[in-house]
Amino acid sequence: MMAQAAPLRILIIDDDIHVQKSLAFVFRMMGHEIFAADSAAQGVRQFVESRPQLVFVDMVMPGGLGIDAVREIRALDAVVHIVAMSGSDEGGQHNLLALARAAGANRSLGKPFDFDAVERLLAEVAAAVAARRRAG
Repeated sequence: MMAQAAPLRILIIDDDIHVQKSLAFVFRMMGHEIFAADSAAQGVRQFVESRPQLVFVDMVMPGGLGIDAVREIRALDAVVHIVAMSGSDEGGQHNLLALARAAGANRSLGKPFDFDAVERLLAEVAAAVAARRRAG
């Protein structure tokens, strides 16, 4: 795994505890600080409390769609990096992810994850965060 310039604060919003724990384990091993939520509404509340620099949002969850969380988080923060995730074919996975990007997600990832792609994404976000810090 690649070394990160600085640890990121990462929020994982997913109702699947196995996805949450898997991502959290990998991200913690890389030195990042992790927050988790299992619904769109809880995710928005956790975002307000923790102010992460990167948010992973599942698109299909009971009690509210991830796209709602994407819209609300984007309204709260114009620069946070949001990654929409879906392994569901409900509504068509690619359609859901395209809708999430239109709603404000920066990227989308299908499940199961390509962890090399996730690692590259983390490096890109860490570099962008560092650049914003340097710019003041």
